[in-house]
Amino acid sequence: MDAHVVNWVTLNRRPFLVVAALIYLGILGWGLLWGPQHLRITPRNRRGTPLQMLAAVGVQVGLLAVWLLMSGGIIWGNYWLDQRATLLTIRWVTAGSLLLILLGFTVASLLGSTTLAWSWVGQPKLAASIKKDNHYRWWTLSLGVVWLVVSGAVVMQTMTSPRLGATTLISHRGVDHHRGVQNTLGALRAVHAEHPQYVEMDLHETQDHQWVVLHDESLQALTGRDVRPAQRPLRALVGLPLHEQGQTGRLVSWQRYLKVAEDLHQPLLVELKTTPQDSPGMAARFARQYGKRLRRDGSAVHSLDYRVVATLRQRCPQLRTGYITPFNWVDPRSVPADFYSFQRLSVSDQFILAAHQQHATAYLWTPDQPLAMTTLWALGADGQITNELAELRRVVRQRPQQAYWAILWNFTLSYI
Repeated sequence: MDAHVVNWVTLNRRPFLVVAALIYLGILGWGLLWGPQHLRITPRNRRGTPLQMLAAVGVQVGLLAVWLLMSGGIIWGNYWLDQRATLLTIRWVTAGSLLLILLGFTVASLLGSTTLAWSWVGQPKLAASIKKDNHYRWWTLSLGVVWLVVSGAVVMQTMTSPRLGATTLISHRGVDHHRGVQNTLGALRAVHAEHPQYVEMDLHETQDHQWVVLHDESLQALTGRDVRPAQRPLRALVGLPLHEQGQTGRLVSWQRYLKVAEDLHQPLLVELKTTPQDSPGMAARFARQYGKRLRRDGSAVHSLDYRVVATLRQRCPQLRTGYITPFNWVDPRSVPADFYSFQRLSVSDQFILAAHQQHATAYLWTPDQPLAMTTLWALGADGQITNELAELRRVVRQRPQQAYWAILWNFTLSYI
């Protein structure tokens, strides 16, 4: 897909997602409930009613709910075992559990699909019995063998994919567990003591074409004033008091923040934010002023705006530059980058594998609970951007076999 299209969808993601969801749900709802009445594929006098189709959908949902409950029980049992058994035992039990979860999904899908098809044609009366001759038995046996072969390949691929490896620890907005106000020097100094590989922070361009360290497009949340960096020169913004979680800090310029990070020998992961008010050539100017310096510091830059990514890669190819995806829907080959910052809720191991095939690393944002951290670790992520740095360090320091249950968790979610 063309990078310009991807970028437009990303920058306009909220209205795009709302419209796309409404269209999808409208078509799906009409097709399921009224499709039998209007589509020509339905035989005459065999047209299911909306009520029959609604009941069939309810059966499908119920079957999937039962499968999810069964899978949850299997995952819990594996979690208990992972804390106690040997690695060999854990691997065999995990493989068997994957097969069992896949079997449950297959049965639920077949029964649900059969119910939908039966309701589509008006829920006719079925034959009392089916003659089970040798031909029937051979077909059943053949399908069973095919299922075992395919399922075995799926389980083997799941078990052999790289997972639970070394993880890059990245502090989101330069904080850990609400210690300090986000994107301030006090928070930077505090989190540096925990030795993250990167401190992720955010930049907005000011009215006089400088940069200030700030996440939101407005200062409303931190100062109570609805002021945007693009509306004020740097000197009017620097030093403004910020308040968050009962703590105070000061708004700081990019120059000052970078100097302190360099004094601490702390690499940064800079998010270069864009707005319609940015000056022409903003990304090129940033690359010219800071590209070589950031590369020398071992820092990196990423952005939601692919135009920024493309400009930085062109102007400063030695600087590690990444693309942030607020939702994951496109092949990374469409938007080349040195790394990708994938949004965690819609990511899968397929996106991570696709990034690795482009020789790019995959960072995931923003897990703040041990469950999320462990499941992303089990997906094979190269790094995690978190507000809970100490907790993430604890999670990835456990023995990998203690987290094999998370492979089952991810496997189950991939079928929803």
